[in-house]
Order: sequence, then C-alpha cells, then structure tokens
Amino acid sequence: MVFAEPNLIADIADSAHHYPADLTPYVSQDIVNNFAPGSLASCTINGKLYCLRNDLAQNMLWYNTKLLQQFGYTVPTTWEDYQALGLKVAKEHPGYVIGAFGDANAYYEYFIGSGCPTAQMAGTETVHINMADSHCTQMANLLDPLLADGAIAKFGAFDPGFVKLGTQDKILMMVAPSWFGQYVFKPTYKTPNGEIVAGLPLRWSSESTARTGFWGGAAWAISSHSTNPKGAADIAIWMSTSNAYQGTAPTFPAYLPAADTWHQTVANDPFYATDPYPALKQAAGLIDPSAASVRYDPQSLFGTVVIPAILKGQTISSTFPTYQSQLAQLARASGYTVVTS
Repeated sequence: MVFAEPNLIADIADSAHHYPADLTPYVSQDIVNNFAPGSLASCTINGKLYCLRNDLAQNMLWYNTKLLQQFGYTVPTTWEDYQALGLKVAKEHPGYVIGAFGDANAYYEYFIGSGCPTAQMAGTETVHINMADSHCTQMANLLDPLLADGAIAKFGAFDPGFVKLGTQDKILMMVAPSWFGQYVFKPTYKTPNGEIVAGLPLRWSSESTARTGFWGGAAWAISSHSTNPKGAADIAIWMSTSNAYQGTAPTFPAYLPAADTWHQTVANDPFYATDPYPALKQAAGLIDPSAASVRYDPQSLFGTVVIPAILKGQTISSTFPTYQSQLAQLARASGYTVVTS
C-alpha cells in the first residue's frame, strides 16, 4: 500500500511504472457513492479507480467575522464581490489583507478554484491547457489590481511577513483549505477565539454554482504487484471509510458518513465563531472534478514561472504566455497530446 497525494499516484500509473492496481473490482458502488461528490475524480484515470481519497483539502473563504462587523463589510459570495471588497479594504483600511499570493499554492487557491484549464483531461492521453481561457484571464484580471493595491499580500501563507499579519489580527479573509482553521489560524496566526468563520467557496457572477480548488489531501492506493490484492484493498477501504479511524482523523474525511462522525471534533470548538462543519461539508462536493491528476506538475511550474515575476512587480497576466508554453512542454514530455481549445 501507499499513502500519497493523487497526483503522485498518477505519476506512477504510467506504463514505465505500472504501480497502482485498479481498485474497481474490490470497491462496491455503495462505497463509491458515499465519497464526497467528485472527490474520486482525481483517483480515476482512464476510467479506472486507482485510489481512495483519505481526506479533502477543499478551499474555503475563511473570514474574520469580528473585523467584518467592525468595518461594516458583508461577506462576498462572488469573485467580483471579493475584488470589490479588497479594493475597498486597501483604500479604507490599508494594512489589512484578504489573501496571500506569494508561493506555488496560489495555483490551487485561485486558478483551480476558478476553473482555469491547466490539466483537464480531454481524452485518454490528451490534456486541455489554455491560459487564454476566460476562467484564467478573469482570475488574473481580478487579482492583479488587488496585488497592486496591497489587498492581497505578496507572501506565501507561511512566510514570516504573512504570519506577522496574522498575529496582528490583520487578515480580514483568505481563500485557504479546510485544515487552515485548526492548523494555521489557531496555532500559527494566533487568531483569538470566536473570530474565524469557514465561508463557502466563491463563484463567478456569471455562473450559478461555485467550485473550489484544493491544497493538500491524500489517498490510499495498492500495488498492482501485490500477492494479496483483496487483502490490501480491504485495508485501503477501512483506512478511508472507517468511523473508528476517519471519525477522529485530523482533517476532513472524503468519505461523508465518516465526515459526519468527524463533525464532533469541531462542532463545539470555541475557536470558531460558528460551527464550520456545514460549510466544510457543502464545499466538499464543489472541488472541481476537471482538475485531473496528471503526470506533470502545474503547481511547481506556477511557483517557478508566475510567482517570481509577481514578486518583481509584474502582472499575473504577463506571465501566461511563458507558463502556457512551458506547461505544454511538460505535458508533452510526460506523453500527453495537448489541445488548447
């Protein structure tokens, strides 16, 4: 067995490695149906189920309800509202921020959440990559003014400069994964009790449904070379679905019956202004299933092409031609045919 992020499992599912076994014969449809909607898409390659998700890291709009009330602001529900609020914050309350954009994780926070096609499967060995797509350009056009005005800090979420903003209680809101409440806002940013709320993912005003990206979350897979695949599959099923294990796990389980048991780990935590579970569960079904697990790494390339340019004062939009070109090269080197429309 192996415990890894789904994209790493995809890396070793090719003909050169042939590591993970197809779990389809061992996992009943009832079990599959109880995973969060779309959560197994990243485990499914060419119609075969190569892993079972352990936990999710669905991005939320975490916000500080005390500061919002103090400033007289309302919680945004669309990306356009988010931008408008950020520009207002930069003008009326300089020094406060609505997000971080300084490391490769911004790829998952913003561009997967916006539906930007960087790794969308368009066939068995074909990927759709198009940084000129409106879901990419809209997000870049939304973020560039916020970065210029300082409403979004040019820091990674764990950079000392951003942690300082957190300890000074100057993070008004940020797009971040489901585990940020328990493992970042509380211990790292030292946010006082009763201020943080897990808000639902944002949507484009032209779209009726929100979608969200992810940052983290892992899965269980078994070796195709196992001499006891049924036994290995039974362990993978237990690890990913058991209330005894997942019900007290550190992060949000992908298997929803276990997630309902896990609810008790956060329901009465005084750190949260309101019970975060209803929003976490709703967002669990909004992870964009088109963001496939592929044999190349769009996130790392984002960190080496886009982020350094931003830190030098360039716009996100200006980096797209280079990112597109290098992303397509990576995909082709990994054996994919690339389509751009």
